[in-house]
Amino acid sequence: MLEKKTYTRQALVELFKTNRLDSIKAKITRRGYTYTTSGRGKDFALTITSVPPRFREFCIERLGFAPNTDFERLKVFLYCFFFVDDFRQLPFVTMKECMINNVEITRQTISRWVGKLYHSNWICDGDLIYYCIDTKEKTYRRIEKEQYNKAWSIYWENRTDEDGCELQYFIAYNQMWIYLGGHPYKKNDIIFNGFYTKDIEELKEILIKEIGVNE
Repeated sequence: MLEKKTYTRQALVELFKTNRLDSIKAKITRRGYTYTTSGRGKDFALTITSVPPRFREFCIERLGFAPNTDFERLKVFLYCFFFVDDFRQLPFVTMKECMINNVEITRQTISRWVGKLYHSNWICDGDLIYYCIDTKEKTYRRIEKEQYNKAWSIYWENRTDEDGCELQYFIAYNQMWIYLGGHPYKKNDIIFNGFYTKDIEELKEILIKEIGVNE
């Protein structure tokens, strides 16, 4: 993260791993900094005059989020992810219904953002959790593994592939739904990687300070 100070050309080259000043300035601008410049050639210098909120820069540099990410929504999501009890255990389709402040977010976006945390090795899979989900009523409940397996067993017992008949698929799914009261779903619990505890705690401190800050 850049600071509010003056950087020489050489310092910028070392930080951004390129000699192209136009590329360096573009990256700095995209990340939300403002700056002034002076000098030319080897005497070129760039002075940072204002820095973006720390959360935005942290997510770009440490977690690989793109500069055009909706950081205000991401901030609320990560606050829920790290602070709200049991939030990490929820199915993605249910996470979007449990966002604080009624922030709207799609299941696909949640999946992509959680994928960033997996890719950065901050989180890993824990034990499997089994759910019954009613997407129409937007409700969910935990079930046992045996119930999950029984539900799918009922589905396959009632399904036939004769002529690819869609009616048979509907009947089989309906029988499963009658038994369970919803759609059977399983996912791994999400646990934190202990090797990244320091990074996680740093992000949590940032979230506490900036949760009310608009990007």
